[in-house]
Amino acid sequence: MLISRNKTKLRYIIGIINKVTSNMLITAEYLHLVKILDKLVAANQLTKDEKLVLLHKSGLIKLKDGVWKEPSGATLTFN
Repeated sequence: MLISRNKTKLRYIIGIINKVTSNMLITAEYLHLVKILDKLVAANQLTKDEKLVLLHKSGLIKLKDGVWKEPSGATLTFN
């Protein structure tokens, strides 16, 4: 019975966390997005300007060339 209650509490907490963070990407997802966009630019399926627009729409703020800020405040540097 105790295990069942703990599982229920854990599911409830995970549900709350998912509701709060579901609209935000995590750092690993931003890094994956950059890799995908770089491949699209290399394949001439996307321009560099379109890549920058998509990164901005994803929630990143451009600080300077190759340096972006996440909504959480973390700074990402891309080559």
